[in-house]
Amino acid sequence: MTTAPTGAIPCIKEFEARRVLNTHPSLALKDYTGTFNDDLYGDAWIRLSGDSLILSFPNNINVALSHWHYDTFLGTFEYEWMGKDWLVFRFNAEGKISGFSFMGMEYGKKAQP
Repeated sequence: MTTAPTGAIPCIKEFEARRVLNTHPSLALKDYTGTFNDDLYGDAWIRLSGDSLILSFPNNINVALSHWHYDTFLGTFEYEWMGKDWLVFRFNAEGKISGFSFMGMEYGKKAQP
């Protein structure tokens, strides 16, 4: 799946046109939560807030995640000028979340202690 960078209006419109309506995430939202890591950017956290997911980065950067289709979510930064992008979850062979892609970064799920 292609991630459309903020400001790439033709890419965004193309991606929006391919949206599959009336789909649901594969898992309960609580199963998408946890601590994730990218070797360059460090840790990121996904938590449940009511019936929505929130992606948090260091320095108090928060991204509201709204379901787009299947296991793709539209991430909207708390500060509008930071833009938005699609977050796509990855699964392991057991059907559990193994990581996600967001803004060209690949995060892997950290093992629970």
